[in-house]
Amino acid sequence: MLKCSTCQAVERKCAECGDTFAGKDLKCWRCRKVERDCWGCGETFTGATNHCDTCRDSERKCTDCGVAFTGKRSRCNRCQNEDRVCDGCGREFRSAGNRLCSACRAKDRECPECNRIFRGNRTICPGCEATDKVCVDCNSPFWGRDRRCGPCKWQSVPAEIRTNRSRAYYNARRARICGTDSVDRVTEEEYAAIRAEGQCVYCDRQATDGDVDHIRPLTLGGRHEAANLVLACIHCNRSKNNSLLIRWRPDCVEHACQVSEKVRAEYERQLAQAGSSSVAGSRWTPAGSVLGGSTPICGRS
Repeated sequence: MLKCSTCQAVERKCAECGDTFAGKDLKCWRCRKVERDCWGCGETFTGATNHCDTCRDSERKCTDCGVAFTGKRSRCNRCQNEDRVCDGCGREFRSAGNRLCSACRAKDRECPECNRIFRGNRTICPGCEATDKVCVDCNSPFWGRDRRCGPCKWQSVPAEIRTNRSRAYYNARRARICGTDSVDRVTEEEYAAIRAEGQCVYCDRQATDGDVDHIRPLTLGGRHEAANLVLACIHCNRSKNNSLLIRWRPDCVEHACQVSEKVRAEYERQLAQAGSSSVAGSRWTPAGSVLGGSTPICGRS
């Protein structure tokens, strides 16, 4: 052939149903789906290929990174994804072959099975796609669209990613319960970057098992955003609880203000809001602070 498969694909009408589709066949993909015997296992299935999904899915190694994965292609999903610009909105996104981002591909459509209106980029709605299945890992029955049940899919995610994702979710949930005005502004990547610092901002000890602490507690008006989050070890996190910096341990707060601009700015903000000379006099003042005038630097007055 003189043209590749992409150049051969053009807008045409299906010879059977009359719908317009992009491809090089005379019939659309839906009309080509018929009951046939699989060339691999011999079982009867409905589709447009010669092999069923089970036979096409196999354990193989990625030709780029060498990681083992289950699929039909020669490269894993991570290696296939690349940065590209959406043809619809112009935003950058990562994908293996889509020209439009997920937001541009999603639109209101009618499910041909149940006639419900749903928003997405699939042919039928998620409810019609879900069927009774058996998990390929634990062999337990479940209802869904995937090959694995929910617990098995969750266990397949690396432990570090699971920790970041779960703790980010529960912190965002706490923020919604407290009614903060900036909910869900912390992305999973920002949350992982904060936890990757490795050391507690208050005591400088290793915090590999620590958590992300809200500098100003959510219950006292703190926002759930990256500017209000720092890494704290489990001891400092429990000790601080929902206390303000001006009402907590001065030694820990002093160290945090020296290593973190975020803690320093919040401490000065709390001092300004307190506005009491007794409060400012009983606590140390960060270096270079203009609060308190003649208050000694980093020391008790």
